[in-house]
Amino acid sequence: DHLLLSDCEHPGIVAAAEELRRRYGIKVSVCPLMATLNQGDPVEVIAQHLRPTTRLVVLSHILWNTGQVLPLADIVALCHQSPSQVAPVRVLVDAAQSVGVLPLDLAKLGVDYYAFTGHKWWCGAAGAGGLYVRSDLLETTHPTLIGWRGISKDQKGHPTGFLPDARRFEVATSDFALWGALRAAIATHHPWGTGIDRYERICHLSHLLWQGLSALDAVQCLRTTPPEAGLVRFRLKIDPMQSTRT
Repeated sequence: DHLLLSDCEHPGIVAAAEELRRRYGIKVSVCPLMATLNQGDPVEVIAQHLRPTTRLVVLSHILWNTGQVLPLADIVALCHQSPSQVAPVRVLVDAAQSVGVLPLDLAKLGVDYYAFTGHKWWCGAAGAGGLYVRSDLLETTHPTLIGWRGISKDQKGHPTGFLPDARRFEVATSDFALWGALRAAIATHHPWGTGIDRYERICHLSHLLWQGLSALDAVQCLRTTPPEAGLVRFRLKIDPMQSTRT
């Protein structure tokens, strides 16, 4: 079986893929999405790197190291409908930089798995996040970690299988205060407008930042056009270690 990553994934994602390779002998390869930041088609790049044995594509909705927003709906459609595949390719999304930024309709996007953290754009407490699993995949998606909260039991208390809903992914005792903190953090965003309103505001502010940085001689913005979300990535053209002390 083959797992496809992009070349813009976070080291934590890459390390997990490498461990799957070590444990189970799967094939892992990388497609070059970095080069599509200012030109090129990410969907076409992914299409060129799918194999008949590809089972999972893992990528970020917003790339953490460039700020590029990937056309996720088109990528999902490609993976689910590619005629060269033996079976539909599942899509697992790292949503750390997209949840709390983009107005999302996960059912419309058709994505299979969408995992996010609550401490970034939701401004919640560290240590809480969430995993969206498409409802028709719940029964066949087995948890990696297993504990008493995720299993069904018979009258004698013996395990009989996993619970049929999202509780199957719960393991043991949780820090429920974190969930209350995340709920409160999310609630603070609602008075600022709808998801679309908030996204437009984020884009407006990131555009102003991008313009300001682009006007500095010592700074090179990675994007040649205004950012599509809240991340503005840039490089310094000077070596700060060689700057003159005053």
